[in-house]
Amino acid sequence: MKDLELLESLKSFISFSQAIKKDCVQYDFPFFDVSDNWHAIVKLALIHILTCFTSLKNLSQFK
Repeated sequence: MKDLELLESLKSFISFSQAIKKDCVQYDFPFFDVSDNWHAIVKLALIHILTCFTSLKNLSQFK
């Protein structure tokens, strides 16, 4: 990949990430930035998803 192509790809990825972050804020969902410590952040995201799933499962027992 040429330098200019790489730069344009990075700009596109950054714009996409910013749009996703904005959507997360709008819907009160945490935004997990994986740009620094990918493995640790993925684990945090998984814990969050499992916690939400468990909470929903527990709530459905009360219906």
